[in-house]
Amino acid sequence: MVKEWDDFQKSFKKIQQSTKSLKPSEGQKLKKQLIADLNKAWDEETLVRKAIKKAQQNGAKADKLSSLLKDPDFSSAYKSWVKATTAHKDQVKTLKSYSDAAKKHYDDLTKQYGAVAKSVKQSKEPEAAKKNIKATMKDAQDHMKMLEQINAIYGTLKMPELFYASKEEKTMEVIIKKEAGKNAPAALPKILEDAGRKKGEKNANALHKSAMNAFEEAIKDSKINVEFARTDMDKGEAMLVSLSKLNDDFQSAQKKQFKEIGKSPNKKDIEDTINSINAFKLEVEKIKKKATAAVKAAEKG
Repeated sequence: MVKEWDDFQKSFKKIQQSTKSLKPSEGQKLKKQLIADLNKAWDEETLVRKAIKKAQQNGAKADKLSSLLKDPDFSSAYKSWVKATTAHKDQVKTLKSYSDAAKKHYDDLTKQYGAVAKSVKQSKEPEAAKKNIKATMKDAQDHMKMLEQINAIYGTLKMPELFYASKEEKTMEVIIKKEAGKNAPAALPKILEDAGRKKGEKNANALHKSAMNAFEEAIKDSKINVEFARTDMDKGEAMLVSLSKLNDDFQSAQKKQFKEIGKSPNKKDIEDTINSINAFKLEVEKIKKKATAAVKAAEKG
């Protein structure tokens, strides 16, 4: 037993020396910093999400990281996020190393303690002679508990706290896919797409011009020949009916697709077209009123 005890004391002293820097309070401090780094990374992720939305609104193709990195605002937000995730990842490694060191010494000490404890128990020496031995063994037990506490800190971390930054690019691709889908403008009806919108605007211009000319002619002809004026009125009315129908289609599309128009990168162009067609209709209705009054006056003679 004497040799076993001497060997244990020497080994215990070496472990004590090797673990002087290992303390539960220091482990908790490392964990606290790890959580702070993770929260920082999450804050940066929020800014990245906003940058994705802004890039989409500016017309960027926001389906892949490589595409988004061409946008300066997103690129800046992404670099800040990577910096934060790197700090978090490094802190996870630091705490893991701290925990592993404690576990290694705990396992060594536990193994040696078990062997010598059995030897002490079987020893025939009187209790008085074992007093110092038991005191040292009590110290060893306390040291094992301390090392076990340190090792347990790493095990209290949740999955996101451990693996959030483990695969940065893959994580970012998931964020981009989710955010891009959320922010992407919904499909617009054909009448509001570029081709449909421009065609509608061109038709409205032509109808407006023709209707205005017809009603203006009706006003002039009412002073010369009321029959000609009535023919002008019929032409103008036909143009106004078509213009009103076109305006109704655009007004209806605007009401039904209000949110989608708001998300569209062509929002201003769409709204300008809708407003101009409505203005054309109102202007034609105004001159029609004048022409109607002029023709009625001519009919009364």
